[in-house]
Formats: sequence, structure tokens, C-alpha cells
Amino acid sequence: FVVPVHCIGARAILDFPDYVNFSAWPVKHTATQTLLVRNIGNKDATFSLAAQRPFSVSPSCGVLPVGESMQVTVEFTAPTTGDHVADLVLTYDTGEQVFVELHGVAVNANVRLDKSSLRIENTYISMANQRTLNIVNRSDVIVHYHWKLFATVEEESQQRTHYSTELSHEESVERERFLEECITDPTLRDKMSLLTRTYENRRRIVAGDGMLFTDDVFQIEPLEGEIWPNQSAEVAVIFKPQEAKTYQQLAYLDITGRESRLPLRLRGDGIGPNVQFSFEQLDMGNIFVGSIHTYEVVLANKGDIDAIFSILPNNTHFGLCFTFNPTEGIVLPD
Repeated sequence: FVVPVHCIGARAILDFPDYVNFSAWPVKHTATQTLLVRNIGNKDATFSLAAQRPFSVSPSCGVLPVGESMQVTVEFTAPTTGDHVADLVLTYDTGEQVFVELHGVAVNANVRLDKSSLRIENTYISMANQRTLNIVNRSDVIVHYHWKLFATVEEESQQRTHYSTELSHEESVERERFLEECITDPTLRDKMSLLTRTYENRRRIVAGDGMLFTDDVFQIEPLEGEIWPNQSAEVAVIFKPQEAKTYQQLAYLDITGRESRLPLRLRGDGIGPNVQFSFEQLDMGNIFVGSIHTYEVVLANKGDIDAIFSILPNNTHFGLCFTFNPTEGIVLPD
């Protein structure tokens, strides 16, 4: 008869817990738990560790002798609010796998702007005006913030894709033009690698662009920073109008503790120079054909900034009969 004999050889056993729980943490904030793990088996443990987002684990692999201990760090960084569940997978060199359940809850923290809109006082063109607002952190963690140009990460990704597509098209056009030049001058082929490196560098710049807020008229300072718990940070908005018109713009605050970016509406009016003629109408009466008459009109600057002027040409039938001197210049404030 046959007697079956089953043997179990030396085996490594790491005493991970069955469950790791992260209590409610502000969204986008990194919560950390450090586990003290011991090899309670009778063989050195050669292993690897992996976790699904929004969890991460370090180290990712290692060797732990029998009876020794080590620290394993598990991090939880949720981009969205709500419950998040995933597995921490421990894989031994034998192929055996052990699963540790990870659970975390992300919530919106008490982080806000003290103003959702900012109306800047009327400002003369070529000059600047400034107002301030506060970012208030009433949470228990340090928050990091960035002023962004787009409302969501998806819009940023679409813009990067758009930039990359434009670069690819531009590179294709440049490459075709370059190859045509190489037909007449074969020595230029050695410079093809320079063209390729140029566009590779531009693609890396696009990929690494943080898409921070930028605008020709409104400036936000600082664009990024951090705020300690139960503190606030002052942000300056500078308005530099280029034309005499109303300007409106949206900026978005991406900050730890808030899932959605906080919008800030900016508005300001640009004011141009205030100039006046000495009279609005000039009646020249009856004039003989071919005769020349000269009149003086005073242009006065009633505003607070220099007025740069130029006379626009009038190409109508009778407009060509008039000339002005000077045709351009600067009128200083009275």
C-alpha cells in the first residue's frame, strides 16, 4: 500500500494586519500610517509590495531576515471625496500572495476664500492698481495652493493635448521644409537631429507646465504657497489695463482640502486719457476754390495721465482737402 507524505518546508511569514483604516482626511492631503512588520516565519522573507491608487506603499520590495522587524509606510492621497477601498498586495518570492484591505475616507476641509469676486477700482491705462484677498485655512493640516487658469484637471489635460498637437503639426511642417532644403544642400542633413531635439525640449516644457494662472492684465501674487493650520494667507491681485474698456477674468484656486477648485471672479475698468478740443465744431463759411485757410484748435488734457494722440487719415472726397499739424504727439495733463 501507499502512504502519502506531505511536507511543509521553511516559510517566511510577515505579520501584516488584515485591515488598515484611514479615518476621515482632507481631500488631496497625504495621510500616512507606519506599520511595524516582523518576520515570524522560519525563513528569510524576500517580498514585494504594491497598492492601488489612491494608496501607495514603501518600500516596494525588500528582504527581511527571520525574527527581524522593519517599518512599512502606507500613504493615502485621495483626489476626490468619499470612501476609497483597495488592496495592499504582499507577494513572496515563492509566488504566494497576501492581501491587506486598505480603507480611507476623504472629505472637504474648512478651507475657503474670503471673497469669491474682486472688483478693482477704475485704473488708467499704463498704470496699475491692486487689491488683496485672503485664503483662510481652518483645518488641522498644512494646505498647499496653486492659482490655476483652468477649472478642472481634465481641461488642463485637453489644453496640453492641444499644445502637443500644434507642436506635432509645426514640427511636421518644419521637417518637410528642411528636407526640401536638404535636396539642394545635402550637408544640412546633419542638422536634422538639432530640429528633433528642439521639439523634444518643447514637448517636455508642455508636459511639465503646471498651467498656473497667467494673464496680460491681471496678475496674482504669489501664485502658489502653503498655509499652516488655522492661519490665512494674503494674496495680491494687480490690475494693469492696456485699453479703456472693462476687463473680466476667472482664476481658480487649487488647494489641499477642497475637491473642486475655488473660482475667483476678477473685474476692472481701464480708463483712457481725458482730452477735449477747444470747440466741437468749426464753421469755415464760404471758401474760394484753391484758397488756403489756417485755423488753430487746442487739444487740452483734462485727465491725470499723458495723452498720446495721432490723427487718423480721412480718405473721403472732402477729407483729403484737410491737413493737420502736428499729426501725432503727447499732451501732458493740465
